[in-house]
Amino acid sequence: MVYNGITKTRMRLLRLLARRFSEKFSINQVARQLKLSPRGAYKMLKSMESEGILEPEKIGNSIFYHINFNSDFARKATELSLFEELKSAYARVQAKDFGMLRNRASALILYGSVLEKGENAEDIDIMAVVEQEGYAFFRNGLSELQNKKPKHIHAVVMSKEDLTKNFAKKDAVALEILEKGNILWGQDVVVNAIKDSYGAFRE
Repeated sequence: MVYNGITKTRMRLLRLLARRFSEKFSINQVARQLKLSPRGAYKMLKSMESEGILEPEKIGNSIFYHINFNSDFARKATELSLFEELKSAYARVQAKDFGMLRNRASALILYGSVLEKGENAEDIDIMAVVEQEGYAFFRNGLSELQNKKPKHIHAVVMSKEDLTKNFAKKDAVALEILEKGNILWGQDVVVNAIKDSYGAFRE
C-alpha cells in the first residue's frame, strides 16, 4: 500500500513517537530530535494533525503531539515506520536465522549489544510475543536454533496481553526494548500493544 504524503521525515517522526510513546514531545522537542527548524517541525505537525495522523494535547501553555491510534491510516503508517534495516552485518545474519521462529511467535524484537557490537556481543537478546498455548512450540524451536549458535540466546517471552500490561505500567525493560530494539516482525502486534496501553500515559 502506498501512503501518500508519508515522507521519510514523517516516517522518522512516527517512529520516534511510537518507540518513545511514554514521553511527551512538543514542537521544539520534535525539531531537536529530527534536526529540523522549529518552523519546519511546526508545519509538519500541524499538517499531520489536520490529516488525522497526529493529535495534540495541551498542557498549560505547551502543546504535545501523539499518534492518533484511532486512525487506521495512522496505525498502518506507524507499523510501516517500524520496519528498519539492521546496520550490523552480523545482526542481519542473526535476524535471518531467527526467521525459523516466525510461525512460532507473533512478534520478535532483536535488542541489546548484538545491535551495536555485532559478533563481539557476548550473547543475543530477543523479546518474543508468544501466546500461552504456543509457548512449548516456541521453546522447542528456540532450542533447535540455540543448538546451532555458539552464543547464548537470551529470550524474554511474553503474551500480547503481558506486552500491553508492561507498556501500561511503564516497565523500564519493555520500554527500553521498544525504544532501542529492532522489530524483525510483528510490527502490527507492537503497535496494537502501544495503542491498548496508551491511556495510562494520558492520565
